[in-house]
Amino acid sequence: MGSESDYLQNAQRRYSQIIHHSGWLRLAVRLHSHGREATRLVSVSQHGAGAFLNAVPSRPHFQMPTWALRIAVQKRLGLPLQAAAAAAGERYSRHGKSFDCMGDVAQNDGEAGHQTRHFLLLEALAVAFKSVWGVRVQREPSAYIDYSDYRPDLVAEGLGPGGCIMAMDLKLFDAIGSDGTPDVRGSMVGFGNTQPRARLKTVGLRERGAPADGPFRPKDGTGYVPQRDGDYARTLAKGHAVYTLLFETFGGFGPDVVDLLRRLAAERQNRLTTGEYDLTSWSARSWTTFTTQKLSVAVHMACAAEIAQAFGISTAGDPRAAA
Repeated sequence: MGSESDYLQNAQRRYSQIIHHSGWLRLAVRLHSHGREATRLVSVSQHGAGAFLNAVPSRPHFQMPTWALRIAVQKRLGLPLQAAAAAAGERYSRHGKSFDCMGDVAQNDGEAGHQTRHFLLLEALAVAFKSVWGVRVQREPSAYIDYSDYRPDLVAEGLGPGGCIMAMDLKLFDAIGSDGTPDVRGSMVGFGNTQPRARLKTVGLRERGAPADGPFRPKDGTGYVPQRDGDYARTLAKGHAVYTLLFETFGGFGPDVVDLLRRLAAERQNRLTTGEYDLTSWSARSWTTFTTQKLSVAVHMACAAEIAQAFGISTAGDPRAAA
């Protein structure tokens, strides 16, 4: 490493990356037979999932209270939740399930449903989009009947391909489920347990193959897929664009989210405005890092609040009251 040869420039950094990735690979192989843990490892490895750990809590939108940070980190590391110990044997989920120590039931079957976690993340998303596209972005628009049967979470007027409407629907899904036995797809592919469900809900499925081919087989991609319309079938039929803004409860940003953030960053040349510089920290000096960290904190705060509320933690009052 001490050689002055051009072939060894930055070699230590590359070697460190190789060691790092090989360690993750060995861990993935070791966890392959443990469905929940393999799914967790894949989920926490997705884009943006750990960005909240880089956020310097010098500004309110980068801050997480201790109880929320503890829940988020324990979930990320696959540790039993300290908050679950107080609820063991004393509290039950909305549908009468006993809470588990990993927080799976609390994350999927909380007392108030998923409204609060959806609200917090949508608010952060709207701020991010409006910081680039301004008033052309509407949050939960009232005038949507002309192009959609469902109210989109976000709409960007004239910014889709060819100047069409961009209808965006937010989904914040859990990759494991309340029973702790996730589908095997999530342990092999990023968003394997969440993206098919999210896209089916929003854009539906196109027909593929023939009934004689038999049921669809995800393992090899063969078989028959029947036509199924999503919630935004009429929007697509009118020539507008539909985007599934998918996030996972472990913090990962879905493909459409990543693509749109890259587009937004390009339009801003990945630079912060003077006002944003006053709101950021030394670890977020570009628009991408600034926005990614804010969204990551919002995701983990929303999911931690849902778990805390299910467990009855007094410090986790409705975050909307302080919003």
